[in-house]
Amino acid sequence: MGVDDDDVTTVVDISGFWDQKLRALAAHASQSDAQALLGMLSLTGSENPVEEYVRADPPWTGGEQENDLFQGVEGG
Repeated sequence: MGVDDDDVTTVVDISGFWDQKLRALAAHASQSDAQALLGMLSLTGSENPVEEYVRADPPWTGGEQENDLFQGVEGG
C-alpha cells in the first residue's frame, strides 16, 4: 500500500496462510489501522493473496523481482 509496483522487489504467495492472517488481523480489529486493513482484505477475497516487499538494504538496483526474502542474506 502506497508503494509503486515498480518499486516492489519481492512478492510472496501467502495463500497457505491467508486464513491465519485474517484471524490475526481480526484479533486486533478494535485498532483503527487493523480494522481498515481487515476491511480492505476482506473485500478483495483470497483470489491471489500475496505480500509485497521492498528491499532496502542492500538497495535494490532493479531487474527481476525476487521470490525469496532471504535470497543473498549471509549468516553471521
